[in-house]
Amino acid sequence: MNISFIGKRKLTEKEQQLLQKLIDETFEDFKEKLISSRGNKIQPNDLDDIYSAAIFSGKQAKRIGLVDELGDKEKAIEKLSSLLNSTKPLKICQKAEKKTGLLSGLLTELSPKILINVKISPQELQNLKLN
Repeated sequence: MNISFIGKRKLTEKEQQLLQKLIDETFEDFKEKLISSRGNKIQPNDLDDIYSAAIFSGKQAKRIGLVDELGDKEKAIEKLSSLLNSTKPLKICQKAEKKTGLLSGLLTELSPKILINVKISPQELQNLKLN
């Protein structure tokens, strides 16, 4: 792999070597983790396709052993609940999507202040100790 640019600046030979070393080490870690966690479910003749960073559909990934089941978010939550032997519904927290653009950036900056003002009752506000 020839990595020569990041952004608008050309990498030096040393930077290219360091980056390539990082990529190679990460790839070796990936292969080790794949074999240790999924090796008994993956056929050896499928490894070249997996290692080539091919894109697989869900059905293809299941067929070659990369995933155990196909489903949506609700099915994943049900499976997790079952694995945890949970008798209570699981509370799933989702990270908000990052917004882009000037207006979104301004709203993101202002939103914590707005949320604080909305979420704090007048009684709680009186009880706050400001430094």
